[in-house]
Amino acid sequence: MIELCNVERIFEKSKPSIIALKNINLKINKGEKVIIIGDSGAGKSTLLKIIGLADLNYKGIYNFNGENIKVLKNDKLSRYRNKVIVSTYQDFLLIEDETVFENLEIPLLYADVKNHKELVKNISDFFEIEHLLYRRVDELSRGEKQRVAIVRSLINNPEIIILDEPTSSLNNEISKKFINKIYEYVNKNNKTLIVSTHNLERVARGEYRLIRIDNGEITQDFNII
Repeated sequence: MIELCNVERIFEKSKPSIIALKNINLKINKGEKVIIIGDSGAGKSTLLKIIGLADLNYKGIYNFNGENIKVLKNDKLSRYRNKVIVSTYQDFLLIEDETVFENLEIPLLYADVKNHKELVKNISDFFEIEHLLYRRVDELSRGEKQRVAIVRSLINNPEIIILDEPTSSLNNEISKKFINKIYEYVNKNNKTLIVSTHNLERVARGEYRLIRIDNGEITQDFNII
């Protein structure tokens, strides 16, 4: 499904240039649960942005389902970003002056889904954020915004879910419940899950694949059973 071959990411505008990723060779198959760990600045977020099609300024080859991402037209890339590969990063990208309900329905409206009100209600109930639906985003805490952003990323039933530090703004109790719900959703729907974290205990559940990045390189890659 996902295959990176000799991928490098260099930020050349920095003085001196910053090599964020180098010699990345990685395959991720459908249905895998992958947790990426590493120190701050190791390259975790950069790797997730490349996999999630948010950063195309890399060297090397990225094949998705056998297709070279760099040769795809913009409309197909947009379709992949909206439906096939969905990413949530730490900036959330919610519309602050609209309600949670309005934020959740945006991907459904973009995809021309007819029963969007029912879908918003169902997924909100499942992830236990229904009490937030009619509050404006700028009234929410950072932890509430983080949960809303993640739920929004799932609402279009994507194949691949990419989460960058998904518990960074949550307390221990809420984090545990929310991560359990994410794994329940992923297992029930046979999704591929890719997560980065500084705190493995907060996001690890059941069987998963652990990848460690140090100084932009993969230094460990093995399965936890």
